[in-house]
Amino acid sequence: MASLVREIQSDAIRRDVSLSELLRKALVVSKKLEVADSGWIEAELNGYVNTAFDDLPAYRQVHGDLKVWNPMRGAMPLSMPGDWADKLSAVPLNESAAELEGMISNVKDGSMRSFFPAAIRDGLMSKMSIPLEPYVVFSSTRIVGALDIIRNKVLTWAIELEAAGVLGDGLSFSREEIQAAQSVSYTTVNNIGTMNNSQLQQHSSGTQSMSLSEGALEEVMQQLQKIVDVADQSAGGPARQALADAQTLMAQLQSPTPKTSVVRESMDSLRKVGEGAIGGALGNALSSAFPVLLKLLATAGFN
Repeated sequence: MASLVREIQSDAIRRDVSLSELLRKALVVSKKLEVADSGWIEAELNGYVNTAFDDLPAYRQVHGDLKVWNPMRGAMPLSMPGDWADKLSAVPLNESAAELEGMISNVKDGSMRSFFPAAIRDGLMSKMSIPLEPYVVFSSTRIVGALDIIRNKVLTWAIELEAAGVLGDGLSFSREEIQAAQSVSYTTVNNIGTMNNSQLQQHSSGTQSMSLSEGALEEVMQQLQKIVDVADQSAGGPARQALADAQTLMAQLQSPTPKTSVVRESMDSLRKVGEGAIGGALGNALSSAFPVLLKLLATAGFN
């Protein structure tokens, strides 16, 4: 039978597979492998019920802009003292992955609104000379980014399971695979959103350690996202391969323990796709991004 671990990898890079469906498969594998921290998947599937803002994963902590709605003038800024503005502009994304996906599907202008509970709303309005309903507005890309981090996190976990020799046969795993899976954890990438450095490590006869600064990591992610955007809009096998390679690189470089062998293979695959796609949107995107990626990774010691 086919490996469910590899199926998860495949589903993670397919935009037609919902995140909630991907998480359900990951939950099955986690339970079968007796993974202790599968509670993270359940929280993503069911929502972070009764979880305070500061206790949420960093990618679910959003800050927006305080506004009031004026029936005559539309949205207007709401000025508050610094500490209060910081607290009131915080939007916890407690919703389940499916709810977040649903929210994004209904966005028309790229922005989201979060309204206050009645008690807070009424308290704020009571202090206004002209009571206007307050709310917080933030970019829908924050939710898109959170969903991508969750998807990349599952992808990284599945890749690392395979690297540890855990593939399974359908829904069955051997005792050796169950034991090997205990060293591969979701929680190692819980705080991707606040990570300052990415460490690339290769275990061989010698150990090679490489570090990407926060700025370099951000630029690498921007270049890879350009490839993802173009590949996602292109047809054919090369586009699908480029999409898979770019998303694998994003997942690996955001992991605290990415594998240089996987990074190297993905970079080599992207290079080959680029050589065969000269001209056209995909070829142009790769020819533009690839040299930048090589230069940035070289600064971290990757070669």
